Amino acid sequence: MISMRTSGRPLVVAVSGPDALGKTTLVKELAQTLRRRGCAVATPHPYGCVVCRRLPPPRHWRDGPQPRHDAAGFLRRPLEAAHCLIDTTELSARLMVASVSLRRHRGRPTAIVTDRGPLDALAKFDPVPRSAAARRLTRLTRRYDTTVLLEGRPPVPEVLSRQRVPEVTDGWPGRYRRWARQVPSVVELEAGRDVSELVATAIGAIPEAAPTPVRRPRVVISNFDNTSQKEYAGGSAVSLERVARDLGDEFDVTIVTAGAHRRTHEEGGVLYRTLPVSWAGPRGGQLLFQAMLPFVARTVPHDLWLENLTPPFSAGLLPLTTRAPVIGIDKVRYSEFMRRKYHLPYRSAERFGYRRYRHLIVMNEADATAIRRLSPRTTVEVIPNGIDPPSAEPAPPYGSGPFPHDQGYILFLGRIDMWQKGLDLLLKAYARSGVTLPLILAGRGTAAQEKQLTKLVDGLPAPAEAGRGTGPTARLVGHVEGQRKHRLLQGSTFVVMPSRQETFGIVALEAMSYGKPVLHFDLPALRWTGGAGDVAVPAFDVDALAARMRELADDPAWRDRLGKQAAHLAEQYTAQAMSQRYRSLARRVLNASDSAAARTRQG
Repeated sequence: MISMRTSGRPLVVAVSGPDALGKTTLVKELAQTLRRRGCAVATPHPYGCVVCRRLPPPRHWRDGPQPRHDAAGFLRRPLEAAHCLIDTTELSARLMVASVSLRRHRGRPTAIVTDRGPLDALAKFDPVPRSAAARRLTRLTRRYDTTVLLEGRPPVPEVLSRQRVPEVTDGWPGRYRRWARQVPSVVELEAGRDVSELVATAIGAIPEAAPTPVRRPRVVISNFDNTSQKEYAGGSAVSLERVARDLGDEFDVTIVTAGAHRRTHEEGGVLYRTLPVSWAGPRGGQLLFQAMLPFVARTVPHDLWLENLTPPFSAGLLPLTTRAPVIGIDKVRYSEFMRRKYHLPYRSAERFGYRRYRHLIVMNEADATAIRRLSPRTTVEVIPNGIDPPSAEPAPPYGSGPFPHDQGYILFLGRIDMWQKGLDLLLKAYARSGVTLPLILAGRGTAAQEKQLTKLVDGLPAPAEAGRGTGPTARLVGHVEGQRKHRLLQGSTFVVMPSRQETFGIVALEAMSYGKPVLHFDLPALRWTGGAGDVAVPAFDVDALAARMRELADDPAWRDRLGKQAAHLAEQYTAQAMSQRYRSLARRVLNASDSAAARTRQG
């Protein structure tokens, strides 16, 4: 495997030797091989200076060395010196221009492959050893990491000026061999061999001149949410950060996310780049984040971009502003959510947005079917969320958890969003159910949403009025994570998820991994459970939700059967399996992109 520089000056390779030996073909094949290995390549062709391209070749280039001390020699030497200076200057200038052109490929290994180098100039001018011209050209050879010297007699008489002449003497191979001894890192190859064999031999010699690591493909994941967010820190942030860590074994991964300040730091092998948009608030920050992504994509080096679509839209402009492939991740059908909530015509914008993406990831088959109908040419991949199994600690007895209630409690766990998460429906159903189990509400949201929820909780009937005797009815406990979340799930009787809209429901999977039944509305996105370990009621039917809540609270044997089914189902949705599917998709898209780029270059 060839190793190439990822920063600093580019790798410089010259293919030298007499004409008509296949130098141009070898340059082309070398460049294509380097590109396939992730290198940005420039292939200037500095074939002769401006003098060589406009004047006939001197006689001594055809007939070999001429006497240096005859009368004509005194006139020829100053002209040759000037000619050599022009040639060397132009060679250096072309090398510098190629180097500058490669600077736009930041973070990628770069290389210059050319079919002419200082060794050709030394053989052409054959300067006096230790003369000014010889020293100048010898210094220039040090800028080349490898010089590939093709040896052999040209099958067609041709000289370095590109002009055909009656014959070429045997002096050219001798000149090249003589000067090659003074040029560092020369690889001598016999012309006439198969070009693939020549390329393999030349490539094999390059690592000795540039022993730096091979660049890995660069993958960027953009997600407004993250586990440090005050208002959200939802399941999508947890799952994508897990995916990023796992992809880091094979790719260089960067997460672009939102925060209060611009910041770049590394954590767990992943580079985080924070955009300072949180000052605009949760809603304004989302709009600013989505507006900034196309500009950020111009400055963050990437070979593949995974874009977790940012609300309030189901698509962005990123595919229009980067040449690298973009995979959209639709973890929440935002347009459907906005259409139902605000009764606005988001469907047309959704159709336009989805058709900009060649690849989309969704969480369930229902969303995949809807997107394929809106954008038939988009490749839609269903990759459900996955989690790590909980620790094998035995469940604590009721009353020993962080929320001590002798008979357990009903648990809601998730983002505080009244409409989407259906918290208003949950509190109505709980008030009508008459169950004696307390209701624990864990999660966080915007200040306005939390204030609205607190107002509804305070308006619930008193325990005696609700038939619960004494004790709490509903309690808000805020955001939970780590060991506190673990104990909260362990101590719960069952979990309720009254969402109006979901794409997968990672909370349901987390609850099932603890062997807890999940009560929810019958949404298409939640049918991945297949009725194993969950109880579904007609969508948004508050009375049906209240009735099932009461039945689950009063039937421990039923809960136990459901819990065993839930734990068995959760074993199929692991974080490792989720990351492996992301990894496989990333490989396929990157390989397809490389193949398309190679076909474009060949065409």
